[in-house]
Amino acid sequence: MCDGVSEVLWLIRESAQPKERRATNGMFQHNMQKDANCRLLRVSLDKSSALFPEISGSQHRFTIRFLEWSTVGQRAVQTSNDVAFQLSIC
Repeated sequence: MCDGVSEVLWLIRESAQPKERRATNGMFQHNMQKDANCRLLRVSLDKSSALFPEISGSQHRFTIRFLEWSTVGQRAVQTSNDVAFQLSIC
């Protein structure tokens, strides 16, 4: 079963080419086409980046916010910088 699931996920991931995107002030929004058949989002950042994505959405649109850690005792905060990343909508 695990092998089957791994194969299906691989096929879904490979079904889309990553595109360069920019999150202005750490936030990116995308409206989905009505006929879009999106099953998976892939976000890729540079390995040296200290940021991580927070993704929220619905069947019509999604938002990606890039967060940075502040301290151990505080929640992560959205970066105020523009962030270059790669996005695949699979």
